[in-house]
Amino acid sequence: MLWRFAACFWVARLDSNVRRHKAEKVNRYSTTIVVLIAALILTNGWWVYKLLDIAVTGEYQSVERQRIHEALSQVLSVLPVALEQDSTKEQVIQAAETKTDKPDYFEKDGYVWVGNIGLQFNEHGRLVEAKPAWSPF
Repeated sequence: MLWRFAACFWVARLDSNVRRHKAEKVNRYSTTIVVLIAALILTNGWWVYKLLDIAVTGEYQSVERQRIHEALSQVLSVLPVALEQDSTKEQVIQAAETKTDKPDYFEKDGYVWVGNIGLQFNEHGRLVEAKPAWSPF
């Protein structure tokens, strides 16, 4: 009868050890799954951020290329007129206006701003300098 009691005791103890081991395994797997899900969410968020950043950067570069192209077109249209001996300030401004989306011009800080370029004239109406609107100088 004693051996039967001892056997029941060991079986019960073994059963509780198995249950505890299974519970530890489930907790370990649960922790691993939670960590993997968190890593997946974080990496997907990073990819979305990078994709959005690339799209915004591409759009910004496209706008800048368009502005540079317009300024270059304006300068190239102004050059032949400005190099003529008898050209006037109005002729140079008119040549610059033909290559811009914003034909209105204004004067500020000694420059006549037409589109994306600023034109500086001397007292005789001759073109002295042309500079882009985005120039830090």
